[in-house]
Amino acid sequence: TDFTEAKGVVSPDGRWIAYISNESGREEVYAMPFPDGGMRVQVSIDGGDEPHWSARGGEILFRAAGAFHAVAVDPGATRAADLVAGRPRRLFAR
Repeated sequence: TDFTEAKGVVSPDGRWIAYISNESGREEVYAMPFPDGGMRVQVSIDGGDEPHWSARGGEILFRAAGAFHAVAVDPGATRAADLVAGRPRRLFAR
């Protein structure tokens, strides 16, 4: 795309990829189906970097504003339209 997209990590079941993009004007975390791509879901809401999946795929973890955050996602979703991302919650600061 015309934007910087990086740091992609595939979900434990291999069906999703979480990554960062500067499409909004700052780095945010997104998720989209893998490997087919298509519609994406914004996961972070106030900036985000270094995405990682939880071991079971039910959360996307990321760093933002000097702290680590987690967002619950539905690991059973089969389309981006069905991947509902919860509100980010702060886990701890570095």
